[in-house]
Amino acid sequence: MLFTWYHQAQAYNIPIDGTTLREKAKIFVAEVSVESTDAWLESLQSLSGGYEQHDVHNADETGLFFNVLPDRTLAYKGESCHGGKHSKDRLTVLLCVISDGSDKQVPIVIGKSPRPRYFKNVKKSPTKYHANGKAWMTTKIFCSFLHSLDAQMGVQNRQIVLFVDNCAAHPKDTSFLRNVKVVRYPAKCTTTLQPLDLGIIHSLNAYYRKRLFGKRSKEKH
Repeated sequence: MLFTWYHQAQAYNIPIDGTTLREKAKIFVAEVSVESTDAWLESLQSLSGGYEQHDVHNADETGLFFNVLPDRTLAYKGESCHGGKHSKDRLTVLLCVISDGSDKQVPIVIGKSPRPRYFKNVKKSPTKYHANGKAWMTTKIFCSFLHSLDAQMGVQNRQIVLFVDNCAAHPKDTSFLRNVKVVRYPAKCTTTLQPLDLGIIHSLNAYYRKRLFGKRSKEKH
């Protein structure tokens, strides 16, 4: 689309610079995304047909910069205020939610260290923990999550549908699952389709930072 538009502009001797080309490309991407979103939504009924709301799941990863405090603060007019350095310490968190909110899966946290110091003296964790050198989601870890979810649904004698994005770590072949049907969102449309991207992950990060700020404030006092 962009290539055709560029040649049309050339035919009319319209000067095109890099900035104009980039902006036009963004417009085309937005138009294509809307078309893909509308088409996918029309097929949603057939994709989730036969499943009750409590059997429709969505899973997605997010990065959690666990030492980052609020990047803004109130100050009196004329008061000198300097921002601190942002911590780059990051974890990856996998969340899995259910359409009607009746239940939630235990979050999976991925860090760099197999035995983090901050787990010392922790007898029971509210999350499942994995580790690799970059604290990223891997196919192995995601398959472990799928196997666990599949076994859980088998015990409950349930058949569910799980919507995921096209992350490279998400396996394309999920035929090994008996109780979980995996459906992928269309590429580049998750920001308008995926429930976790439409506010749930943002709420998690905001709540975490609020708790972190409260903990740091108590430590100082």
